Amino acid sequence: MQLNRSSLVVVLAILLPGLALTQNAVTPVNSGPNPYQMVENWAKLPDGRTWGSTSAVDPDLDGKSIWVAERCGANTCVNSPNVDVVLKFDESGKLVKSFGAGLMVFPHGIHVDRDGNIWISLIEGSIQEYKRPT
Repeated sequence: MQLNRSSLVVVLAILLPGLALTQNAVTPVNSGPNPYQMVENWAKLPDGRTWGSTSAVDPDLDGKSIWVAERCGANTCVNSPNVDVVLKFDESGKLVKSFGAGLMVFPHGIHVDRDGNIWISLIEGSIQEYKRPT
């Protein structure tokens, strides 16, 4: 027996919903205990400075330090041209390096490449590279 296109569509319309209902439930992969621990106020900002919107975090090449790009204690750096945007914290949370004052307004992403260069993506749609800070 040869099925024409219309008959095939009808057969599939009948069979496919039934196949979907017969699949076994999948156990979620995140049902185990959380192996991470939140440490409140780990990163120490300079006196008088508060956290702004922070969507950019990446580990340093040393595997211990963390680079962060944050928005000058707000959601934008437009009114804070003298505030460093890119911050490096050591494993104890101490701020050890910073730069970027006046260079960007809306940092959104950060990446440390294998040569230690810092790449910052901006909401405005551009990407800026900063050679490995010394």
